[in-house]
Amino acid sequence: SDSASKISMFTKGIDGTASSIYQMDVKVIQEVSDAVKAKIAKDTGFGASSITPLTGLMDFNVTIPDTNAYGKIVSLSWVLPEGTKNPKYFKRDQASGDYFDFAYDATTGEGSKWDASSSTLTVYIRDNGRYDANPLEGKVRDPGVPVSAADASDTSAATITGPSGSAGDSTSSKSIDE
Repeated sequence: SDSASKISMFTKGIDGTASSIYQMDVKVIQEVSDAVKAKIAKDTGFGASSITPLTGLMDFNVTIPDTNAYGKIVSLSWVLPEGTKNPKYFKRDQASGDYFDFAYDATTGEGSKWDASSSTLTVYIRDNGRYDANPLEGKVRDPGVPVSAADASDTSAATITGPSGSAGDSTSSKSIDE
Protein backbone atom coordinates (compact mmCIF):
# COMPACT_ATOMS: atom_id res chain seq x y z
CA SER A 1 0.00 0.00 0.00
CA ASP A 2 1.15 3.55 -0.65
CA SER A 3 1.01 6.32 1.92
CA ALA A 4 -2.40 7.50 0.65
CA SER A 5 -3.96 4.23 1.79
CA LYS A 6 -2.72 4.34 5.37
CA ILE A 7 -5.07 4.84 8.27
CA SER A 8 -3.79 6.52 11.43
CA MET A 9 -4.80 5.04 14.77
CA PHE A 10 -4.31 6.76 18.11
CA THR A 11 -5.44 6.70 21.73
CA LYS A 12 -6.11 9.78 23.79
CA GLY A 13 -6.43 7.64 26.86
CA ILE A 14 -9.08 8.47 29.43
CA ASP A 15 -11.05 11.71 29.61
CA GLY A 16 -10.64 13.61 32.84
CA THR A 17 -7.32 12.07 33.85
CA ALA A 18 -3.86 13.57 34.00
CA SER A 19 -1.66 13.48 30.94
CA SER A 20 -0.06 10.04 30.56
CA ILE A 21 1.69 8.02 27.93
CA TYR A 22 -0.46 5.03 26.98
CA GLN A 23 1.20 1.96 25.53
CA MET A 24 -0.70 0.68 22.51
CA ASP A 25 0.03 -2.52 20.62
CA VAL A 26 -1.85 -3.15 17.36
CA LYS A 27 -1.67 -6.23 15.16
CA VAL A 28 -3.60 -7.21 12.06
CA ILE A 29 -4.40 -10.80 13.01
CA GLN A 30 -6.40 -11.77 9.93
CA GLU A 31 -6.99 -10.35 6.48
CA VAL A 32 -10.66 -9.82 5.67
CA SER A 33 -11.06 -12.41 2.92
CA ASP A 34 -14.34 -12.97 1.07
CA ALA A 35 -15.15 -15.73 3.60
CA VAL A 36 -14.54 -13.42 6.58
CA LYS A 37 -16.55 -10.67 4.88
CA ALA A 38 -19.42 -13.14 4.33
CA LYS A 39 -19.32 -14.08 8.03
CA ILE A 40 -19.34 -10.41 9.06
CA ALA A 41 -22.32 -9.82 6.75
CA LYS A 42 -24.19 -12.85 8.12
CA ASP A 43 -23.49 -11.88 11.76
CA THR A 44 -24.31 -8.17 11.40
CA GLY A 45 -27.12 -8.23 8.84
CA PHE A 46 -25.28 -5.91 6.46
CA GLY A 47 -25.01 -7.02 2.85
CA ALA A 48 -21.57 -8.39 1.98
CA SER A 49 -21.48 -6.15 -1.11
CA SER A 50 -21.98 -3.06 1.09
CA ILE A 51 -19.08 -3.84 3.43
CA THR A 52 -15.65 -2.49 2.55
CA PRO A 53 -13.07 -3.36 5.23
CA LEU A 54 -10.73 -0.44 5.90
CA THR A 55 -8.11 -2.64 7.58
CA GLY A 56 -7.67 -6.31 8.32
CA LEU A 57 -9.11 -7.73 11.53
CA MET A 58 -7.13 -5.95 14.22
CA ASP A 59 -6.38 -6.94 17.76
CA PHE A 60 -5.25 -4.04 19.88
CA ASN A 61 -4.15 -3.68 23.46
CA VAL A 62 -3.87 -0.48 25.49
CA THR A 63 -2.06 -0.37 28.81
CA ILE A 64 -3.39 2.15 31.33
CA PRO A 65 -0.39 3.49 33.29
CA ASP A 66 -2.32 5.07 36.19
CA THR A 67 -3.89 2.59 38.64
CA ASN A 68 -6.45 5.27 39.58
CA ALA A 69 -7.77 5.04 36.00
CA TYR A 70 -8.38 1.28 36.05
CA GLY A 71 -12.01 0.52 35.25
CA LYS A 72 -12.43 3.73 33.23
CA ILE A 73 -13.31 4.07 29.55
CA VAL A 74 -10.42 4.19 27.08
CA SER A 75 -10.86 5.71 23.62
CA LEU A 76 -9.13 4.54 20.45
CA SER A 77 -9.54 6.41 17.18
CA TRP A 78 -8.89 5.98 13.48
CA VAL A 79 -8.60 8.80 10.97
CA LEU A 80 -10.35 7.21 7.99
CA PRO A 81 -9.84 7.94 4.28
CA GLU A 82 -11.74 10.85 2.77
CA GLY A 83 -15.03 9.69 1.27
CA THR A 84 -15.58 6.83 3.73
CA LYS A 85 -19.32 6.13 3.74
CA ASN A 86 -21.32 5.03 6.81
CA PRO A 87 -18.30 3.88 8.86
CA LYS A 88 -18.91 1.15 11.40
CA TYR A 89 -16.76 -0.73 13.84
CA PHE A 90 -17.55 -4.43 13.72
CA LYS A 91 -16.32 -5.98 16.95
CA ARG A 92 -15.60 -9.69 17.22
CA ASP A 93 -17.00 -11.36 20.32
CA GLN A 94 -14.23 -13.40 21.94
CA ALA A 95 -16.55 -16.10 23.29
CA SER A 96 -18.67 -16.77 20.19
CA GLY A 97 -16.43 -15.47 17.39
CA ASP A 98 -19.44 -13.57 16.01
CA TYR A 99 -19.18 -10.00 14.75
CA PHE A 100 -21.55 -7.19 15.77
CA ASP A 101 -21.97 -3.49 15.07
CA PHE A 102 -20.36 -1.87 18.12
CA ALA A 103 -22.66 1.17 18.00
CA TYR A 104 -22.29 3.80 20.73
CA ASP A 105 -24.51 3.35 23.79
CA ALA A 106 -24.96 6.63 25.68
CA THR A 107 -26.00 4.73 28.83
CA THR A 108 -22.76 2.75 29.15
CA GLY A 109 -20.48 5.19 27.29
CA GLU A 110 -19.15 2.31 25.19
CA GLY A 111 -19.27 1.75 21.45
CA SER A 112 -18.15 3.60 18.33
CA LYS A 113 -18.84 7.17 17.20
CA TRP A 114 -18.18 8.82 13.86
CA ASP A 115 -17.02 12.43 13.56
CA ALA A 116 -17.50 13.37 9.90
CA SER A 117 -15.82 16.78 10.38
CA SER A 118 -12.47 15.15 11.23
CA SER A 119 -13.04 11.77 9.47
CA THR A 120 -12.44 10.09 12.83
CA LEU A 121 -14.05 6.87 14.07
CA THR A 122 -13.60 6.51 17.83
CA VAL A 123 -14.21 3.35 19.87
CA TYR A 124 -14.86 3.61 23.61
CA ILE A 125 -14.23 0.55 25.83
CA ARG A 126 -14.34 0.29 29.63
CA ASP A 127 -11.34 -1.41 31.24
CA ASN A 128 -12.64 -4.75 32.56
CA GLY A 129 -16.09 -3.94 31.19
CA ARG A 130 -18.34 -6.18 29.12
CA TYR A 131 -16.46 -5.42 25.87
CA ASP A 132 -12.87 -5.59 27.17
CA ALA A 133 -11.39 -8.89 26.00
CA ASN A 134 -8.56 -8.71 28.58
CA PRO A 135 -9.53 -9.60 32.18
CA LEU A 136 -6.47 -7.89 33.73
CA GLU A 137 -6.95 -4.46 35.32
CA GLY A 138 -5.23 -1.72 33.36
CA LYS A 139 -5.17 -3.70 30.09
CA VAL A 140 -7.83 -3.09 27.43
CA ARG A 141 -7.98 -5.47 24.48
CA ASP A 142 -10.33 -5.36 21.55
CA PRO A 143 -10.51 -7.33 18.32
CA GLY A 144 -12.47 -5.74 15.48
CA VAL A 145 -12.45 -4.10 12.08
CA PRO A 146 -13.47 -0.64 10.91
CA VAL A 147 -15.51 -0.77 7.70
CA SER A 148 -17.32 1.43 5.26
CA ALA A 149 -20.90 0.12 4.99
CA ALA A 150 -21.89 2.22 1.97
CA ASP A 151 -25.41 1.14 1.17
CA ALA A 152 -26.60 0.31 4.66
CA SER A 153 -30.01 1.72 5.49
CA ASP A 154 -29.10 2.36 9.14
CA THR A 155 -28.26 6.04 9.36
CA SER A 156 -28.73 6.25 13.12
CA ALA A 157 -25.04 5.87 13.97
CA ALA A 158 -23.94 8.26 16.68
CA THR A 159 -22.03 11.31 15.49
CA ILE A 160 -19.58 13.36 17.52
CA THR A 161 -20.57 17.00 17.12
CA GLY A 162 -18.06 18.77 19.34
CA PRO A 163 -14.57 18.33 20.69
CA SER A 164 -13.83 14.71 21.41
CA GLY A 165 -12.74 15.20 24.99
CA SER A 166 -10.09 16.66 27.20
CA ALA A 167 -7.91 13.68 27.93
CA GLY A 168 -4.20 14.26 28.52
CA ASP A 169 -1.97 16.04 26.07
CA SER A 170 -0.03 12.89 25.18
CA THR A 171 -1.25 10.46 22.57
CA SER A 172 0.06 7.26 21.10
CA SER A 173 -0.37 6.57 17.41
CA LYS A 174 0.20 3.88 14.83
CA SER A 175 -0.15 3.80 11.06
CA ILE A 176 -1.99 0.79 9.73
CA ASP A 177 -1.75 -0.28 6.09
CA GLU A 178 -5.05 -1.17 4.50
